[in-house]
Amino acid sequence: GYEYINIDDCWQVDRLPNGTIVPDPVRFPSGMRALANYVHSKGLKFGLYTARGSGTCQGRPGSLNHELIDAATYCDWNLDYIKIDGCRGAQDPKTSWTRFHQGLLECFQKTGREIVQSVESCDSPATCGQWVTSVANLWRTSGDVQNFWGSIMGNIHANDRMAEIATPGHFNDPDMLQVGNVGLTPTEQISHFALWAITAAPLLAGTDIAHASQATLGILTAPELIEINQDVGLHGRIQGKLVGPATLGRVRAAPGLSAVCGPCDTGSDQLWDFIDPASGESRSIPPMNTPLHVRHRSTGMFLDVPKCAHAPEPKGVGPALDVVPNVTSSVCKGANTLFQFHSNGTITTDVDGQCLNRRENGPVVQTYSCQANGKEPNGLWKTSTTGQISSGGKCIGVGTPPAPTPPAPESGGSELWVKQMSDGKRTAVLLLNLNDENATDLSFSPAMINVSYSSMAIRDSWKQANLGQFSGNFTAKAVPPHGVVVVTVTNADNGE
Repeated sequence: GYEYINIDDCWQVDRLPNGTIVPDPVRFPSGMRALANYVHSKGLKFGLYTARGSGTCQGRPGSLNHELIDAATYCDWNLDYIKIDGCRGAQDPKTSWTRFHQGLLECFQKTGREIVQSVESCDSPATCGQWVTSVANLWRTSGDVQNFWGSIMGNIHANDRMAEIATPGHFNDPDMLQVGNVGLTPTEQISHFALWAITAAPLLAGTDIAHASQATLGILTAPELIEINQDVGLHGRIQGKLVGPATLGRVRAAPGLSAVCGPCDTGSDQLWDFIDPASGESRSIPPMNTPLHVRHRSTGMFLDVPKCAHAPEPKGVGPALDVVPNVTSSVCKGANTLFQFHSNGTITTDVDGQCLNRRENGPVVQTYSCQANGKEPNGLWKTSTTGQISSGGKCIGVGTPPAPTPPAPESGGSELWVKQMSDGKRTAVLLLNLNDENATDLSFSPAMINVSYSSMAIRDSWKQANLGQFSGNFTAKAVPPHGVVVVTVTNADNGE
């Protein structure tokens, strides 16, 4: 449930000569530590706001060049959450966020208490997205959300572009919820919450909770929507994604299985055997510098370099690895399924001698030119006696590849958002009507949500009701303008 109470700007008034931040003595006469302790006594957690510039957005003292002393102060006050804005005089975000991260890590080492670090902002997978997970728990991906429909959709689309960066414990943040505020219709408020839920966005209620209506509280506490939001996703792919329109005329083919990297666990999905190509002998630990087939233990599929593709020289990213049911290939005489393990931690493919590499942000396992000579962290692997292949705490398993980035939504059209749930059995699906005036029917097929079921069991997540079994496609009738239907899908043939 909701557990943090966070105070926004204007709680601070000055700094002492030694740099310590001073709370407003009129608004908070007992001080912040006493307030934090009071919040804790109610079974809740407490957070504050600051900005990395010389001043906050409202002109109060900022944290520029005071990050370490502020982190130590927040630790002394027993804080649980800190929001770090940009604003006046803000300089290099990485430097500021790293200093805060250092100070908050020191707090954890001293007290055992974690302080959530929320920062603003990071909206580019290719730049800040490459390192933001190392210095923050959540990061804004867009400007401040406003209580009108265009702002809601603008923020969630910006957030979707960062989907591959999100992992359990590290979240893209499209900003706080506007549910309960004037400006959105009741239908739009439901859609707003549902979009935040399926994308694993932090759920920060931005309305007057003390005077919230029952309708507002009903949206904010919808149990099955919150379950979708809190689920860590299949193989750690925590954020649901926009995959296209919710119309059957735009079906895209379901992808095949691929090699995917996710947080290491004890499941059979991450166990492999190493097969001598000459004798067929299976080993749980690979011998060094020897061509081997790498066979997935639970499916019998073999690790494969698709189409025998090469990584570009002298440096560059090659193909994403998939899995195939056999080891023969007329293209490169079977080299596509032969790999060698080396004592420096690298794994090379016999296609071109290049290295296996774990993509930093996302589940993809790819080939990559071995220019780092065993020093590229994402290209260093360990094998366990049980058959796991791991790099940086993530293990190779088998699953579906991440969906490609969809085209921009059509005006007056529809959207289909999909999240594979962590149990590997359920798929959360959101159908959104973008039309401003007219209700419309919205549909999806199994292929559109990356499953191959002949019959789908559908459950309505808002109504908390089973809708039955559907052979072929599912259609939601007369979805209202700017409205959504959210369902979970399982394989009806398996009785799931």
